[in-house]
Amino acid sequence: FDVLAELGGQGLVVTGHDPEVPPSTDQGLLALLGKDAMEFRLGRGLLEALGQGLPLMPGSIVFRGNLATEQADGMLVDRRAGRIRAGVGDLLKELSDVPLIGGVRGFVYPGHEHRTVVMLKGSGLSPEVSDSDPGGEAAIQRRLRVEALDGSPEAARTAAALEDLLTIASRVLSNHRHNEDREKKGLFPANCIITRGAASVGRLPQRSHSPAGSALISGCATALGVARLVGMQAATTPEMTGNLDTDVAAKFRQALEMLKTRHFVAVHVKGTDIASHDQRPLEKRTFIERIDKELGLALRKHSEVADALRVVVSADHGTSCITGNHMTDPVPVLISTWQDASERGRFDEESAEHGALGLIGPGELAQILWTEHRPKVDQPG
Repeated sequence: FDVLAELGGQGLVVTGHDPEVPPSTDQGLLALLGKDAMEFRLGRGLLEALGQGLPLMPGSIVFRGNLATEQADGMLVDRRAGRIRAGVGDLLKELSDVPLIGGVRGFVYPGHEHRTVVMLKGSGLSPEVSDSDPGGEAAIQRRLRVEALDGSPEAARTAAALEDLLTIASRVLSNHRHNEDREKKGLFPANCIITRGAASVGRLPQRSHSPAGSALISGCATALGVARLVGMQAATTPEMTGNLDTDVAAKFRQALEMLKTRHFVAVHVKGTDIASHDQRPLEKRTFIERIDKELGLALRKHSEVADALRVVVSADHGTSCITGNHMTDPVPVLISTWQDASERGRFDEESAEHGALGLIGPGELAQILWTEHRPKVDQPG
């Protein structure tokens, strides 16, 4: 980063469309890629489903779900069930196809760690229902009852079916042997599911133009869903997790290999966000150092691609290690060409704030990158 800082320019970039509302991962990524987040408001669950390549039936309602830990009094001890990993597929096996009231069927698909995709299939459904997830900033951490957000019978039917599914899920999960084993080991049991971000599977927005031959590498299903939504190739491997143990070196190796035949490759790294959500600043610092090291090693090893390559370093949003929540602040951005130079600069929040690029609005970063230096279609670079 310091080499890039010596050779490039810095500034701040706004990744949210509302100055009072912190951007989500999908909103921030769309802003960095030059897309209108309002045009692609699909709901987090639908993006997760796209990222996982799940079958999407028109008329179905999709939610982003969390496996969580709930006490007998309904209070949530942990909204992520200790970021459970092992045994999730087994935990959710009985919830893969559940008959519900009103002839609706419910499906719960495992994602990465505690994340799930919850889907309702049936006729006459509506996405106009409330979240059962109170969110990390709620003063009272309790699973919320799903309510219809309008007076339509479709919304009422959907809310009743989802409540039925979540009640069944709590019963199945609470009695599962895997959770008994977790409690014996002093781990949070994954004994309920909380949902948010209802979206209807209808006509997806038409894929907007992305730079020719573009790709996005990530272990995060939401990021992969954004890539597929905007027409970028989505690339991942099992070693690329959405956490601190992701194979950072593999991501950069794959990026530089893909740049031999593509013009633009984005590498999405989720571990910094995870460490911030869990309020672990020292681990976040160590992970940033690891990203820095692996990027430098990859660029030096693949000089045939890296020489004079334009490198952009930024974030889809900020996350506070103090509160564990997303922030509204603009994020640092560094744009540079790569040369293995001996001189060193500095890249941090202060240098970015006073950088020559100034404050860049949502969508403007893509204009800077692609207006004056748009590569020819037949020349990767």
